[in-house]
Amino acid sequence: MKQNDDSLKLLVIGGLLFLGFALWCSIDNYLFLKTAVSASGQIIDSEFVTFGRSQHWNLKVKFKTTSGDEITTTVKTADFFYKSHEQGSFVSVFYDPIHPMNARSNSFIYLWESSISLFILSASCFSIAFVMFKLK
Repeated sequence: MKQNDDSLKLLVIGGLLFLGFALWCSIDNYLFLKTAVSASGQIIDSEFVTFGRSQHWNLKVKFKTTSGDEITTTVKTADFFYKSHEQGSFVSVFYDPIHPMNARSNSFIYLWESSISLFILSASCFSIAFVMFKLK
């Protein structure tokens, strides 16, 4: 029984940690998107990156801000469904008007995958803990 109690505690603590990170990611995205401006960025270069099971594109893009400044920065996108991101093609980006180098790909997957994944992990921990508690 002691081992089950320890497992329950670890699952609840893990669920709370995942939930905290999920909320932090969600709030960060919300605050960014609340003030972000959309722009069309021209791809200058692209690189497909694989790190373990994680895959994404690093896109070097050039775009103009609403004030007319030309910005060149790198954004990540999880849109690995595309065959490639060719030089000269355009992608939609969001940028912070105060710090335009802080730009993000206008991609639902890239913007929200961390939050969604962490919420799912949190719910899984809580569900397993609940089942273990009921079977106790």
